Amino acid sequence: IHLISCITADINKKYLEQLYKTFGKKIPTREPGIYASEGRINIGVTKEKDAGVLVANTNFFEFQEMTNTGRFKKPIRAHEIQKGKQYKVRITTKEGLYRYDIGDIITVAGFKGKLPLIKYYDRDKYINIVGENLSTIAVIQASEESIKEERVEINNYVVCPTIQQGKQKPHYTIIIEENKKNTKTKIQKFLKTLDKKLQEKGKTYNKARNEFGRLDPISATIIRKKSFAKRDEKAVQKTGQAKPEHISKDPNYIKQFEILEEIKVKN
Repeated sequence: IHLISCITADINKKYLEQLYKTFGKKIPTREPGIYASEGRINIGVTKEKDAGVLVANTNFFEFQEMTNTGRFKKPIRAHEIQKGKQYKVRITTKEGLYRYDIGDIITVAGFKGKLPLIKYYDRDKYINIVGENLSTIAVIQASEESIKEERVEINNYVVCPTIQQGKQKPHYTIIIEENKKNTKTKIQKFLKTLDKKLQEKGKTYNKARNEFGRLDPISATIIRKKSFAKRDEKAVQKTGQAKPEHISKDPNYIKQFEILEEIKVKN
């Protein structure tokens, strides 16, 4: 094998590493491009990592710059976007879609001639309890970095909100499967690192935790082994596919699993 064509965005890097391990070496990888059901957005015709050229001759595109608070500015056109910034994509097609918000957020990696080189950054999907707008990519990056730093045995996980009763503050919990190598002390150390990284990557999460005091630290909920595999089996039976899932907005998401233990750290 001389070349792998697959999605290489941050959200899939964990799976890409597993692919390299399967083949026993790091094979040159190219991004196939962002191809939504509404239409193609870019195509990977350059060696630029993760990025592809905007297919400006197929559809009409508009872009909304994402601010530090997770909100989006007014739409602008392709020749107005700038390198290094994140934008939500709106698409107008010859089939009849008009300024359609496809929910994808892209980063501008550079330019090939006058055409922007763009790469997938995130979905316009945030988990939000008290206005912290924590993004999918922030959760995944913080989790993966914390797993590596603390060397905990975690293959699959989902982060979801937990709404407390009474005077207790709400918080997030990371759902992980039981593993004898992960002692309670080790998980608590992992949680402290994870909470710190979430604050670094999510500015409004940081404010909600510290400046406003609206959120407690993230906790860990331990579930039975193979629980995620059973979840995926049910998804396949129901819809025909099981997509990677690392965040859920639903506070009741956790109820589908048998909970063995909840591990917390002090604020």
